[in-house]
Amino acid sequence: MGIIRLNKNIDLKSWYRLDNAAKIFPAVTNKVRTSVFRLSVDLHEAVKLEPLQKALDKTLLELPYFRSQLKKGFFWYWLEPSEAQPLIQYDQGAPCREFNTQGRNHLLIRILARENKISAEFMHTLTDGGGASTFFTSLISNYGQFCKWAISPEDQVITDRSIDQKDLTEDSYKKYFRKHIPKHLKIRNAYHLPFEIHRKPKFRTLIAELSTSKLIALAHEKKISLTEYLASVYLFTLQKFYLLEYNKRPFPRKSILRVEIPVNLRKLFPSKTLRNFALFVMPEIDPRLGAYSFDEITSIVHHYMQLETDHRQIQRIIRRNVGGEKNPIIRIIPLILKVMVLTLMFKNSGPKLYSGVLTNLGPVKISADYTKFIKRFRFIPPPPDPSIKVNSALISYHDSLVLCFGNQSTSTKFEREFLRFLKNEGLNITILNS
Repeated sequence: MGIIRLNKNIDLKSWYRLDNAAKIFPAVTNKVRTSVFRLSVDLHEAVKLEPLQKALDKTLLELPYFRSQLKKGFFWYWLEPSEAQPLIQYDQGAPCREFNTQGRNHLLIRILARENKISAEFMHTLTDGGGASTFFTSLISNYGQFCKWAISPEDQVITDRSIDQKDLTEDSYKKYFRKHIPKHLKIRNAYHLPFEIHRKPKFRTLIAELSTSKLIALAHEKKISLTEYLASVYLFTLQKFYLLEYNKRPFPRKSILRVEIPVNLRKLFPSKTLRNFALFVMPEIDPRLGAYSFDEITSIVHHYMQLETDHRQIQRIIRRNVGGEKNPIIRIIPLILKVMVLTLMFKNSGPKLYSGVLTNLGPVKISADYTKFIKRFRFIPPPPDPSIKVNSALISYHDSLVLCFGNQSTSTKFEREFLRFLKNEGLNITILNS
């Protein structure tokens, strides 16, 4: 089936500068590091293509920002509306493949269907997990309407039409930038897992389903949040591999174990934007000081997260990130040189700084009545940088928590050790088909 059709009624006059987070992705994206992530829903029945196409058309009318294409100029990339009206594609092959951004009418989203699963893939240049979640829940709600799911009107997920489209497309990084706040401090490079990379890198996933309530109960026993609990498991697992690798050997310079955790800034600032509006915090341990128990790691992670997610600390990071692009010299540098600079910055201060990634998209905000039609949601993160090897993401829907590991290496030892820890804590784990 086709990929797009053209809609001649689209207003092509408006355009958007890339937000601060989006600027890096066109420079560093390739077939391996695609900067593409996926949201999926598993239904209790087979997907109906005609209602899904109608739901997609309606959702794009409600949220027109997602019908954007990436354009390249002499000084900057930018986003502008497209006439393209995407068509449902058959879901086959590996997830999170690179988008074609060249030429006209190449959007940065794709909607896929297969059997009882609907998926939406997004390029990070366009949006983050928070914006994508808004689009996807609206799509599924509209699909339910066209399928005539028996759901009361007050339980429908309908985009709040009282919100101005300008609020939905604002650059919130710039809005909350404060020039005179001190910059965030620099940090040292981190340890990376020793696994071999595929000679022809191939992104693989391992997806596990757990009980949300039981995992929250384990976290509450430690008096920490679910995210803090899983970040602690991540660091504890990294420490096992680190100590195995350097047992009776001198410790290397890159000994810091650090996990990168995206923070949805919409929870800290009054923003409704559908664009990127997230930053990262990175709790760490240094095993050169001695091995840490799991309880010690949970304490470190909890207090670090409490400190670093304070809005004052977050504004320091915004100040550091946004401040550079406001430099008048940077503004007049041609795009080809900007790409070189951004690539070098990514190489020196990107994946070198962390050992792994844990993204928690949180609970899906959709009615409990939908459980009659929906089994679970899934969230597959962008393929990790080959130096990181493995990353992870989770999403929950009532008592179904789905944890996905993305992997560029030849080994699945890390994710299996991670899940073994959770199983030993008394959790039942079901491995799902991709």
